[in-house]
Amino acid sequence: EEEKALHEEEYTTSMGIVDLLSSKSLLNRFALSAPLDPSSRTSKDANTLHMPIYTNNKLLLPAHIPPDQREVKLPCVFLSQNKKKKHALLALAACVRLHKLGLLN
Repeated sequence: EEEKALHEEEYTTSMGIVDLLSSKSLLNRFALSAPLDPSSRTSKDANTLHMPIYTNNKLLLPAHIPPDQREVKLPCVFLSQNKKKKHALLALAACVRLHKLGLLN
């Protein structure tokens, strides 16, 4: 499902649609909606654990996601895209994964 969504540049469910323009925003809203200890929000290092972390061709989901599901990798066919599009594609794949895990409606 993740790769299909990447090729179509959108993911549709009965509840809505997420595409490349909305995927990063939706993922950030998801991350910020997790209940946190107030002290975690005051420290940049602690807050980083609760936000998506983008690297060149990977995305690490927040710490409360099951460890075996946290890393999202970009398929080889998309590696030539620019940084902005790579991040949007990674966020879209993450949204699909979170939906399949029942964590995102």
